[in-house]
Amino acid sequence: MSDAMKQQFGLIQRPWGVFYLKNKITGEQTSLQTRDKAEAQRLLQARNESESQPHLNLSLARVYLNGADPQLATRTWQEVMEHIVTVRRTRLTLRGEGMAGWGGETTIINNPHGPATSHRQ
Repeated sequence: MSDAMKQQFGLIQRPWGVFYLKNKITGEQTSLQTRDKAEAQRLLQARNESESQPHLNLSLARVYLNGADPQLATRTWQEVMEHIVTVRRTRLTLRGEGMAGWGGETTIINNPHGPATSHRQ
């Protein structure tokens, strides 16, 4: 078997059951954070394929992303920015509602935005 055909990563299982990838060249071990052997083997296969066929990485990533979000390919940046603004407004509103029940913040929330002034006149 040629060097190009050899798999760079192997699979090991620690005594506590967690699977690790082991780089056969450097000896480096990386946790797969799973105890499921089938999942570990699938991750090992994906890692070895990504090393042997790097030109397919981007194509495979697109396939997975389109499977997770079919509208990804047609979404515009304008739609993305509108979504971000909506999410931020919602979070700020929720944060404000959470503070509204506190009682001590009303002096801050009801203050006008402007130069700092003393409230004691």
